[in-house]
Amino acid sequence: VFLTSLATKETIKEYGVEPKLMAFDILQFNGVDVKNEPLLKRKEYLKGVINPYWKNIKLLSWHDDAIKLWELVKVNGNEGIVLKNKQSLYTLNYRSKYWLKCKNWHEAEMFFDDYTTNNKGITLTNKEGYRVQSAGNQTLTVQDIIEKEGKVKVKRQYLKKTQDNKF
Repeated sequence: VFLTSLATKETIKEYGVEPKLMAFDILQFNGVDVKNEPLLKRKEYLKGVINPYWKNIKLLSWHDDAIKLWELVKVNGNEGIVLKNKQSLYTLNYRSKYWLKCKNWHEAEMFFDDYTTNNKGITLTNKEGYRVQSAGNQTLTVQDIIEKEGKVKVKRQYLKKTQDNKF
């Protein structure tokens, strides 16, 4: 297993988080291609190469009760889960029908009172320094609301906030 990190002390301090590697699969074990092995067998190989004392590397385990796991994800504010068929083989260059990402989206309602136009639509801004992109059919409606009412309320989806409350 070859691992590298581009995070520096400065970026860790700036964003308030330390990088973590979540190891969930392995493609080679002792120089042997294991992509054609079932997922649970590959996870056994992975256990053999991850040192349990490595601080920033966590081996993701397998859980059979997806509903219980999803409840834990919501309670703990985790990003989400990936549902996989435990007999699935590793696929390259396309998404497998045997893997499904489930993200734990959060919503925040925010007011925006200004915008600038760009080639994708408009970028909304507010006094708190937040920005959000608006594109497509709603762009003219959003501009019209800001012009008439001075602000527009937006529901924003996000996965996590940083320690300094950035999305």
